[in-house]
Amino acid sequence: MRLLEFFKKIKLESPKQSDVLIFDVEGSDLLSRHVLYGIDHGILHTRQEFFYCGLKVITYILLNVNITNLGNSKKIVSEFYKAYILGCLQCIKPKVVLSFIDNEPTFHWISRVYTNATFYAIQNGMRVINDSWDYTDSDLEKICVFGGNGRANCVTNFMCFGEKEEAFYRKYGAKIDNYHLLGSLKGSYYKYALNRDPPEKKYTLCLVSENPQTKFEEQQFPHFKKSNTIMATYLKQFVDETGVSLCIANRTGSTDEYEYFQRIFGESATIIIKNNPSAFSTYRAMDESQVIISHFSTAAIEAFGWGKKILLCNYSDNPLYSFTFSDLCTTDIADYNIFKEKLKKLINMDREKFLNETFAKRKYFMNYDPDIPATDYVRRIVIEHLTVRE
Repeated sequence: MRLLEFFKKIKLESPKQSDVLIFDVEGSDLLSRHVLYGIDHGILHTRQEFFYCGLKVITYILLNVNITNLGNSKKIVSEFYKAYILGCLQCIKPKVVLSFIDNEPTFHWISRVYTNATFYAIQNGMRVINDSWDYTDSDLEKICVFGGNGRANCVTNFMCFGEKEEAFYRKYGAKIDNYHLLGSLKGSYYKYALNRDPPEKKYTLCLVSENPQTKFEEQQFPHFKKSNTIMATYLKQFVDETGVSLCIANRTGSTDEYEYFQRIFGESATIIIKNNPSAFSTYRAMDESQVIISHFSTAAIEAFGWGKKILLCNYSDNPLYSFTFSDLCTTDIADYNIFKEKLKKLINMDREKFLNETFAKRKYFMNYDPDIPATDYVRRIVIEHLTVRE
């Protein structure tokens, strides 16, 4: 960051005290509106939006800096950043800290270092081992354990989707103190707090877009591009052959993404141009469709947890992105006839039969409790902490 830009972002004040803190702006709107309503809370911006530089926080930062790391030029920025985050918490003095970025290493670290609060990471996406690393024990340790390099041993409390996530993290040695299996926060709120009654079906199929298509074009994610290109080609052929209705739930509101799908599908699909998170537009599009199609979409798995029919197609030749929980709902064989037959079977399958056949796996992936939306569960946890510590 240039020096001038840094000075423009300085706030000559220290963060205010608050019993409840949201760590990072990601997901803060959802947490503020649907979990912490009526509860005084603060938000700690961690993405260089601005920097607190009041006397109190500066004093804490100077006391927190590990001077032994300042001799290493590669560690200077990281050391001051960690000292800054810790200093902010020492000013805020929270009792409970929530974060919707469950895979953020700094949050894991601070949950171990700052012991005067209880920290909860809330899962917001499916996780795989990062394919930029070789899968050696030491690399797995980097991802899940953060051990051996002075960093903490993973977050203290993890509010995750279900048993599948707990098994995944335990398999790779993540030292998480407590797991709370509550399904997706967003998916649970949409289905069990806003829209319990199934809406009228507008579409036969819903394709859930996963990443900005510009990234596909730039080859940043070659495995995603390969899989999604094959899937889109098969889907276009299926729609043309059968005449079924299709909607596409865009991930972004970008022109590039719209034009990408427009080139492929033309008039064969209804493209939902803007993904509006506050209106849950992707969830509504899925809910209004009979079958959801995706490569590796968290949203599709969230809807599967409600009982929606899904077909997950991994044509990337990378097994890390394969779901093998059900031959009915998954495929990794790039063959149009297989794709077509699976889709036809799902479309024509009796809903009750589908629910019965997939019950165990749906619960394994998304441990929803229809009687207690995940937002209510998290709210109860927060209130319990505030009550006990008063």
